[in-house]
Amino acid sequence: MSKQLLIGGIVGAVAVTAIGAVAGYRLLDSADYAEVISVKPIMITVSVPREVYRDQVVEVTNPTKDPKQITGTVAGAVIGGVLGNQVGGGKGKTAATVAGAAAVSPS
Repeated sequence: MSKQLLIGGIVGAVAVTAIGAVAGYRLLDSADYAEVISVKPIMITVSVPREVYRDQVVEVTNPTKDPKQITGTVAGAVIGGVLGNQVGGGKGKTAATVAGAAAVSPS
């Protein structure tokens, strides 16, 4: 045999073996994997109750002696009637006096 024929045969055999090995590897490797089409994460929210202790400043006010503030309302009506009578003029003067007197006197 000639030297060129022997080298060509060896190179050809190596090339065929390499191509077969790569093709076989790809065939075996593709069986282990799949194409990913979409991904959706799975998440679970877990609520764990916990107690938190801290100091907090709280203002406490004493209850008023007059909770419905009747005294202030009556005093305001009387003072308003007197001021309206002294400062105001015209026909509203007599109406303010009557309204102030009606607010003060119990009926």
